Amino acid sequence: LDDMKQLYAAVGIGAYCVVEVQGVPGYMLRLGADGKYRECGESGVLAGVGVDVLVATLGRLGEMGNMGAANWFMGQVKGD
Repeated sequence: LDDMKQLYAAVGIGAYCVVEVQGVPGYMLRLGADGKYRECGESGVLAGVGVDVLVATLGRLGEMGNMGAANWFMGQVKGD
């Protein structure tokens, strides 16, 4: 993960999410002006969307399929 974080920072990826790695819950990272990632509680792209919503969406893929999970996610983003 550290190698990927360094690569992403080098190419300027502003934020990314890591989901369930070796039993560690998901988390989001946002690239600071200093070129270092810091953990954050919600998406910088989709205001109000926390890592919990992203993790829950991925969990729904198996039961709902891609379209069902995408529709559920959109409902969460819209506040339905």
